[in-house]
Amino acid sequence: MTPYDPTGKVITFYSYKGGTGRSMALANVACLLAQRSDVHRGVLMIDWDLEAPGLHRFFHDRFTRRFPASSLANGEKDFAQAPGLIDFFVELEARVREATSDGKPQSEPQSDELMAKVDLRKYAIETDVPSLSLMKAGAFDQSYSRRVTTFNWEDLYNRSPYIMQAFAERLARDYSFVLIDSRTGISDASGICTMLLPEKLVVVFTPNRQSLMGVDDIVQRATEYRRQSDDLRPLIVFPLPSRIDLSEKELQAWWRSNMQSPDVLAYEPLFQRMFENVYGLKHCDLAAYFDEVRIQHFPFYSYGEKIAVLQKGESDRLSLARSYATFTTWLVDRPCPWKEEVPVQVPTATADEVKLAETAFARLSSDEQKTLQRIFLRLVRIAESGERENANRGLKARISDFDRSSLPLVRSLQEERLLIVEADKVSGEETVQIASDGLIDAWPRLKTWLKEDRDFLVWRQQLRTNMAQWEKSKDHGALLSGAPLGEAQRWLASRGSDLSASEHEYIVGSANVVRKGKLNTWLALLGFFIIVAGIALWQYFRTQREQAEFSNVLSDGYSLYKNGQLDSAIVRFGDGIAMRDQSAEAYYARGSALLSKRDYKKAAADFSQALQRKPDYADALNDRGVASLNLGDTTQAIRDFEKAIEVSPNSALPYTNRGMIYYREQNYSKALEFQAKAVSLNQNSWVSYIERGNAYLELKDTAKALQDYGHAIDLQPDSALGYYNRGVVYRASGAYDLALAELARALELKPGYAEAYMNRAIIYFKRRSRQAAIDEANRALQLAADSVLIREANDSLRSWGAAAPIRIPTAQVTRVFVHYNDRRDSLLVLRVNFALAGRFKVQPSQVVTQRTFGDVRYYYDADKSNAEAVRRLVQKTLMGEGIALSIQLLYLGESYAQNIRVNAMRRLPAMGTIEVWLPSLRDYQSMQMAK
Repeated sequence: MTPYDPTGKVITFYSYKGGTGRSMALANVACLLAQRSDVHRGVLMIDWDLEAPGLHRFFHDRFTRRFPASSLANGEKDFAQAPGLIDFFVELEARVREATSDGKPQSEPQSDELMAKVDLRKYAIETDVPSLSLMKAGAFDQSYSRRVTTFNWEDLYNRSPYIMQAFAERLARDYSFVLIDSRTGISDASGICTMLLPEKLVVVFTPNRQSLMGVDDIVQRATEYRRQSDDLRPLIVFPLPSRIDLSEKELQAWWRSNMQSPDVLAYEPLFQRMFENVYGLKHCDLAAYFDEVRIQHFPFYSYGEKIAVLQKGESDRLSLARSYATFTTWLVDRPCPWKEEVPVQVPTATADEVKLAETAFARLSSDEQKTLQRIFLRLVRIAESGERENANRGLKARISDFDRSSLPLVRSLQEERLLIVEADKVSGEETVQIASDGLIDAWPRLKTWLKEDRDFLVWRQQLRTNMAQWEKSKDHGALLSGAPLGEAQRWLASRGSDLSASEHEYIVGSANVVRKGKLNTWLALLGFFIIVAGIALWQYFRTQREQAEFSNVLSDGYSLYKNGQLDSAIVRFGDGIAMRDQSAEAYYARGSALLSKRDYKKAAADFSQALQRKPDYADALNDRGVASLNLGDTTQAIRDFEKAIEVSPNSALPYTNRGMIYYREQNYSKALEFQAKAVSLNQNSWVSYIERGNAYLELKDTAKALQDYGHAIDLQPDSALGYYNRGVVYRASGAYDLALAELARALELKPGYAEAYMNRAIIYFKRRSRQAAIDEANRALQLAADSVLIREANDSLRSWGAAAPIRIPTAQVTRVFVHYNDRRDSLLVLRVNFALAGRFKVQPSQVVTQRTFGDVRYYYDADKSNAEAVRRLVQKTLMGEGIALSIQLLYLGESYAQNIRVNAMRRLPAMGTIEVWLPSLRDYQSMQMAK
């Protein structure tokens, strides 16, 4: 019997479509594994196809050990009434609900403790096949369907986020192998089976386009989820072509490898490209695998449920049984289906080589000995869990992976023939490796180092694998996040000197992307023009030794930032600036934290400092534009966004921000153009879809607007904004049932969403449900922070005959924005600003292309008197310059309020905002002189 790890293997069998022979393949593989498993643990099959269970039918006459007096074949009820998977989860859910009655989700240790208390084996039925058991879908009674359809998987996961991980670990402890028969298609069940539980995923497919495309999609989803999750287990995919008709040789060859016909989706190159992408392989060769692995189609096995490996006689049976046996060997005895490098026979080091290494070590100083230790540990590939203890082997490292202070010792060890330094045949870059792999197992000192530092070395090894994926794809999904990122930051803080410059950059870059992503989501929901900047802070580690402390300071700052300790983060980033005043990245980091505090003036100053040191810093340009926009300096914001586009034309973020300004200026065609460009560059930006949808809506293309809001919801299902936007569109079009459903979902995600309550109030009133309308409007009134919404709720309640508590918002300060059409008027405008500055806070003036005849605009009744005062001051100042211009007073509150009801992303200017719009003053000056 082949020896196995003490921890069992969890393997899922999945197919996108039914009729592939998935359950039959699982049943045959399970029987083969039962013959070679640990007799005390055995093999467990789980039927997770809850909607259409059928795995038990392959063993219909093989349950006599558990039910000696009856069997399924005899029609007895004993088997049908035995509990199974859904019953296990019903019990588990009850225990979780009791344990979380205080409303707090379970921690990981609590989930493990609870899982240990459940008697798992009472839900498993022993079959007549030695060491093989089945957990069927459930007890097949009258309530089975109700239990399946009403079970709330999402609620269980929310109450106990680690419960599925605990379940997988429990299965692996109790059984040598666990084979899960997954639900087809894409669903909660298939997601659990393919993403959360297994370490190997068997994708069963038939050679047709529909089956293959579905498998491609689920593999991408599952592997991407595993990379981004806290689960550090690898997920290895084994494709299994099934129902192959061997009589059709030409078709068989075409569907396996032909890439010329548009009607044929050849599966071998499909999986090769897929694996290169998801595993970061430079080249994937599946030829040997698919030469041996395929399940033939035999009509005999299309009738009933037969297990070929348990049948006797017939050549068909022998041929099919051999196919399952071959696949089983690949599945459990090989680490992966692709062709790996031919293992090199590790030579045994001679006593002279060990003596040479020990002598070289002994004559070094204490610091040099530590450097030698770091050098050698970087040149060993550590055996991972499940491999032989002596499977450590040498590997090549780039010369750039060593800090500058280590290079003299590298050269010295090369001269002593302990290391080999040579140019890489492809890149030309120098590489370093141990001269004799035999030293790895023969040199006692090196073996001790490897044993003592194993945890760190295995982690760093996995980090290099992740980095290879990132370097190949530049996909943000290959960056670190969640628990893996937290672990990396801890290692960075404690072992920074043992990490290369590129490893430093990868960790800090990952942290920055996560930080910016969270910043973007939070501020977007508040309606600010803040979009995730690109990957920043990637260039500051020139050498490890020189910058380790600086790296730790910034890493500390990011940790504080992530925990919401903005003031402490700002201080820590300031420490970094004190250490390296010429670091653009340190100024950028502090500016980002200040931006989160909405200290826009200081943030803009720090971004400017970063740009002085690094003029083409696209992220700093983008974020300075954001700060400028919030300071009212739209002109500077536009300059920064357009410069960011110039220096980083493939970044979607500045296009999104520039498009938002076009939208605010009511230039909806340009807004649409820029948001479309942003979407083309980053199809995962939900904010860009929201903004493009808003532009479509203003251009009267409701269908495309709804489609974009739907894309945004798919990308960010936990955001209320997409649902709210759809709700207001449906309300405006009279589709009240759809509107109420969308608004209800928005309120589930954001219970204090005042606008959603107001929209529901209007719908209820139109449906003649007066009291419901009044109740909803009162909720909106109490929650509203927007002055227009407060007024709308007050007005609605009055018109509906309700005695409402009146809320009247007040402005803290009046801000005046001066817009003018002619750049030649800048001195005249400056005089106007001086006149206004005596009473009001005057914002930087802007030249605009939108034509005007001269007016002062305000948006709230409470601002009317101040707006009139502004009008008089402007008119008086211009008269003093010889310009007789009649300035109109315009109230725009109603028109903006109407637009707000239809478009969730249009934001009314803040209360206290007054705008002065001036035409070409030289024209009026000339007219006056002519008179």
